[in-house]
Amino acid sequence: MKTYTSEHIAEIFHVDPETVRRWARTGKLPGVHIEGAGWRFTEEDLQSFLETQRARKSAKVRGAESAA
Repeated sequence: MKTYTSEHIAEIFHVDPETVRRWARTGKLPGVHIEGAGWRFTEEDLQSFLETQRARKSAKVRGAESAA
């Protein structure tokens, strides 16, 4: 199973590594914190994160359309 560091994820999403760590600390991005080694994420973690983000965007769009 391939794993990614917060730095790898930051490169993928074009954000600062601290943003990725904040997502992980708050539970927005699933992952495992390894004491002394930082965060590690699997492909499944990334897939879950992306699905959650898509659902949130869809809900916002539906809400905006019904308000118009």
